[in-house]
Amino acid sequence: MVTVNIDVSDGLANGVCGTVVGIDNTGADVHAVLVKLDSLRVGIQAIDSSQYKRQYPCAVPIKRKDVQFYAGRGRRSVEAQCSQFPLTLAWGCTIHKQLTFSLLLSCLLRHLWISIHLLNARSYLEHLQDMQADPILVSTDFFCFVETFPRKGQQLRERELILPGSASFRTDRPPSGNSTAFIDKLQRLMQSLPTGVLTVILGDFNFNLIDYSHHKILRVMEQFGFHQHVKTPTKDYDSLLDHVYVNS
Repeated sequence: MVTVNIDVSDGLANGVCGTVVGIDNTGADVHAVLVKLDSLRVGIQAIDSSQYKRQYPCAVPIKRKDVQFYAGRGRRSVEAQCSQFPLTLAWGCTIHKQLTFSLLLSCLLRHLWISIHLLNARSYLEHLQDMQADPILVSTDFFCFVETFPRKGQQLRERELILPGSASFRTDRPPSGNSTAFIDKLQRLMQSLPTGVLTVILGDFNFNLIDYSHHKILRVMEQFGFHQHVKTPTKDYDSLLDHVYVNS
């Protein structure tokens, strides 16, 4: 798996996966790692300009990247440089990486499938180009974003966000908000929902279900036939604030 954005315009973005098919170790040093990427649409320009394309016609050469960092603090801080190949074993990637690969699959008629991504993306607009270049995200049918913000002064045109025949309701509950009042309002909203209609309620509820596995919100949602589907922490620290409730 690639760990940095090498060339986003060519699809060589952080998180792209593939298979190592060769190593250029001419002399006493390793000059490049040849990777055949899982998606044929990624790395086309890099393959076309590769000096290895005769021997490895479908492989992208990944070369070393220099990264500068500081060790120590204040006057004792020392600038250092690390030179390494921006690759890691895909099964050794962090939970943060795996968030973008999680799929919630809903089975449709005749054994067809749709893929839904739930992403905790605070800076969605800043990373839109990265997501458009990700072969896994490009194949997604629906996106659900939590904790994302528009730019200052930017208005989202809601008619472009709602699916035909569907409706969208939004609310906010900051961590310091009154949880009882929020659940009461949510309960009144639930009472107004039509029965027998597939409904998904999701977002950052600021209720940590790791610490409170029998939270009141779970009981309220279950009364209306909704079940919470996220079972593991969705952040680097041990907390489960992002909930997904579905009534089927």
